[in-house]
Amino acid sequence: MHLDLLSSFIDIAEAGSLAKASSRTGVPTSTLSRNLARLETELGLRLVQRSTRALTLSEDGRQLYQRTAAQVQLLKEELQLAAHATAEPRGLLRLTAPSSFGRVVLAPLIAEFMARYPAIEVEALLVDRRVNLIEEGVDLAFRMGALADSALIARTVGTVERVLCASPGYLDAHGRPQQPSDLRQHRFLALTRELQAFDMASSAGAKQHLSLHASLVCAPADALLPSLLAGVGIGWVPGFHVYEPLQMGQLERVLPDWHLPPSTIHMVYPSARSTPRKLSAFMDFVTQALAQNPHFRRT
Repeated sequence: MHLDLLSSFIDIAEAGSLAKASSRTGVPTSTLSRNLARLETELGLRLVQRSTRALTLSEDGRQLYQRTAAQVQLLKEELQLAAHATAEPRGLLRLTAPSSFGRVVLAPLIAEFMARYPAIEVEALLVDRRVNLIEEGVDLAFRMGALADSALIARTVGTVERVLCASPGYLDAHGRPQQPSDLRQHRFLALTRELQAFDMASSAGAKQHLSLHASLVCAPADALLPSLLAGVGIGWVPGFHVYEPLQMGQLERVLPDWHLPPSTIHMVYPSARSTPRKLSAFMDFVTQALAQNPHFRRT
């Protein structure tokens, strides 16, 4: 028995007429009628009672629908997933990410992904507001830190280090903190007002909570970087922004034996069922790329 015969019967049963089933599925009424007749012939059963206005299920048809509708739908979804798994990714992929993460980390990965899959188009919305994926028609969002409760599906990509640093010139002029509490004697630079309070833990296991007053609040993180390089004060930013300045000696770690909690990176998307090939391919690509990047750690 062919799947398309059963599928046509189920579409007709749920719509109540050939015309409505055709309108819902896009399959011509002649095809639906032919598939229904073939199914009845193969089974040797009358599945519907025909009238001038509608079709109603016979007792045999009602029992067949109840036994097969859920299984046929599941099988169709599994076949769709299998087709997606082997098909070349194509189509428009709409994604969003925090602006600095998007510019520094994500933009190069998008370019590499599009070179690998030329049938893909990308729209990237790099903003620091929380985008509603459903309302704005976005396929995927990158979010950092704790996630709010939602119906979205989340995949954890990894964590990125938060680095407390300052320019050597600032530290030479104002001294190098020896304990977290010493930070209160320095100019502190923060990404947001909320990030003026944070926890630190030492390599020996000690913990301290700090609540500081920021002399400068500036976001996104890459916009704060020039002030750090210019010696305005001490601040912390995601590590991918400062690894190169640290290696070049333009910045210096402050309190190197103390650490801030890392920031977790998530990919969130609306549904786990029938994930489009373009989306699953991009998520797998990004996960693999960041796993090979020394600036990120897998959780």
